[in-house]
Amino acid sequence: EGAADTWEEIMKNQSFENKGRACLNMAVYFEHIGNIDSAIEWARKSYVEYGIKQGRDYEAALRRM
Repeated sequence: EGAADTWEEIMKNQSFENKGRACLNMAVYFEHIGNIDSAIEWARKSYVEYGIKQGRDYEAALRRM
């Protein structure tokens, strides 16, 4: 959970690319705790808002679960 706090802080203060990677990390965190819906939202945000292509692939994988 401490890592999630760090990623949220990055979302406020870092570069555009770092914000996208933080979104992807949040998706991984939410998958880890079993909240797949939130994981999908964060993965989608990483791709749609920040262009992180891994987010698109990760969202697709989450939807297949």
